Amino acid sequence: MKKYTFFTITLFMVAFIACDQPAKVPKTTAQTDKTTVPFMPNTDFNSYWYAGKAELTSYDYEINRYDEPRKGYAVFVFVTEPFSKSKQVKLDDAQKVGDDNVPVLKLNALYRFNTGIYDYSMMTSLFTPVDINTYPHSLKSNTTVQDWCGHVFSQLNWVAGNKYATHQYSYFETEGDKSPDTEGVLLEDEIFTRLRINPASLSTGMVKVIPNLTYTRIRHKPIEGMNATIEIKEKDSQTKVCHLVYESKRRLEVVFEAQSPYKILAFTEFDGDKVMSKATLKKTMMSDYWAKHDNKSAFLRQELGL
Repeated sequence: MKKYTFFTITLFMVAFIACDQPAKVPKTTAQTDKTTVPFMPNTDFNSYWYAGKAELTSYDYEINRYDEPRKGYAVFVFVTEPFSKSKQVKLDDAQKVGDDNVPVLKLNALYRFNTGIYDYSMMTSLFTPVDINTYPHSLKSNTTVQDWCGHVFSQLNWVAGNKYATHQYSYFETEGDKSPDTEGVLLEDEIFTRLRINPASLSTGMVKVIPNLTYTRIRHKPIEGMNATIEIKEKDSQTKVCHLVYESKRRLEVVFEAQSPYKILAFTEFDGDKVMSKATLKKTMMSDYWAKHDNKSAFLRQELGL
């Protein structure tokens, strides 16, 4: 617990204002890392992520759905939280649990768009430990996709044995309800949180990656690891690009700031040469949004460009 004394105290304070499959997390090394650099939170990281606020970022968003482009918006919410590695839930009282507290960087990624008469709502929540040296895998990821036809829900929980326990529920006969185990490899959504923590800690080269759960659900794909390569290149003096390329030719490009806090500026998903989705940053703010739920706070949506 000595390693997390500062974070435990800080997160205990934040926990009061911020918004049964899992087993104990093994302390292992990353599975296929080619170039990873040890990272422990520094002054820049602490001052940005442990100030009692979340980072809210809005994006202009476009997705190809039913073979037509659909315009909408996306919102990324990044925030640090105390997390139980045994229960895999946010802790109510981090000081009482000792080593069970694992500080995480949480990403809530929300996507909204319309398809003809009806609307779509998609959301992914991802929980990635800040101490990625001790815990090289995200502990939990879940995704829900809702439209007028119905909704589906998928969740991955890290369990002992280097694997994820998978829970999949759907109104489609062939997709629900299932609970298979999945190989414990890098999650595609984890690229966003790992870049925010420290880009140099992200596995590069030949890797195995589980595609993001939004993709697997709306494209009706199995949840399983796929062979891919990851490469980070300099775009200009202020930005870099992370390239994820699958053997299937599907790929993801993420543009981010070259310096801390490594904000995500844009991201594009391709299927071969075809753009399947893309997002470009609109506005960013730091906010204790969980305390901004009254009507008089609605103007903040305009500030975010929503």
